[in-house]
Amino acid sequence: MRVVLGDKLFNDFFYRWLIYLRPLSEFRIGGFSLREILVYEGFEVYYDYSESLYEDYVARKFNVRRGRDVKGDYIYLNMGILSPFNKYRELISMLYDYSYEKPTAFIYNDQLIGFYIPSSKPDEVEFDIADMKKVKLDSINYLYLNYYPWEIPELSSYLIKISKNYIVEKFQFDKFMNGVYIRGDPGISRKVSFDYREGPVFIYNAKEIWDWTIIKGPTLIREDTTLLGGKVVESVIGPVCKIGGEVSNSLINGYSNMQHHGYIGHSYIGEWVNIGAGTVFSDLKNTYGEVKVEWMGKRYNTGSIKVGSYVGDHVKIAINSSIYAGKYIGVFSHVYGLAYKNIPPFTIWNGYIREFYELNYDKAVDILKRMYSRRDVSMLDIEAKVIQSIFNATKIYRDEVDVSRGSFVI
Repeated sequence: MRVVLGDKLFNDFFYRWLIYLRPLSEFRIGGFSLREILVYEGFEVYYDYSESLYEDYVARKFNVRRGRDVKGDYIYLNMGILSPFNKYRELISMLYDYSYEKPTAFIYNDQLIGFYIPSSKPDEVEFDIADMKKVKLDSINYLYLNYYPWEIPELSSYLIKISKNYIVEKFQFDKFMNGVYIRGDPGISRKVSFDYREGPVFIYNAKEIWDWTIIKGPTLIREDTTLLGGKVVESVIGPVCKIGGEVSNSLINGYSNMQHHGYIGHSYIGEWVNIGAGTVFSDLKNTYGEVKVEWMGKRYNTGSIKVGSYVGDHVKIAINSSIYAGKYIGVFSHVYGLAYKNIPPFTIWNGYIREFYELNYDKAVDILKRMYSRRDVSMLDIEAKVIQSIFNATKIYRDEVDVSRGSFVI
């Protein structure tokens, strides 16, 4: 069975600065991404995007097929959909069965979550549901559509807990002790403390866990990650991360580091992010009031008093920086000092004199290449073109903050 993931259904408004280099279906909410679970379950997965350059990039980066190459019937799925991991096969099979091989739109809580298309390619399909058969799925009680990044911590913890048996069995974890499961030889030192009272702890081919590390579940540590004696609470980290300090209720993607003391709380951290010593991500107001997120000129209620920040790929944050609650930091940005406002993509924020500077495209690519070389990662031949396209597309956000295009000084 074929599943196409793409940009035609998902409302990306609140994720815009976070998904330039990775679709939402690559966010490891619950420890594993939607794409990873679908591939593991044996589905043929395709990425379909209106821009062929980006479609080529994500297909190659995540080793899946391009949407324009799909042959035969398929389900086009909303990338924002979340479910207990053991329910995806049941869901996709059910959508195929409900379609009766006719073009079908699937509605869940008045939201479009997918289509069944008999044989056309995604770029040849007009997504007009007026003439389509419609099937309501409101009787299903395990689906959720994720629109807001501040929901990630709670959703991730929920998925780890409810998918515990699936993760243990399908990914072949061994029981290390009550509530703690390992795969491979993660190099757990003798003086590591585990707390599984609120949920399980999974160590998935981690590289090393130093003495005095405290891990509280529900937590999942991905491949080749090193924990350097800090505290990890209800989080997903990795793969290939080096993390010290304290991480609470957060999702930290691959190749991102916080090796020294600091705090990340209720936050999303993209790939290839480096966080300097002493940096703190605030997730609570002094007033204990609800955190509101300012986004695209408006303020939005989050319904929570615990909200961190949302950091795109390839961001660099200098030592002793402080990030206010509910802030966005766009891809390829650099942060120095106090960040009390959103920081657009390709921007250097000097919090000491409160000035924005532009990080030009050539410099961004140079830094990326240096980071890649340190981890023996090769740059895709089309990656520079994708980054150039993102740089050009995000100019509007830099212009809104009157970014300086001269030399950065501190």
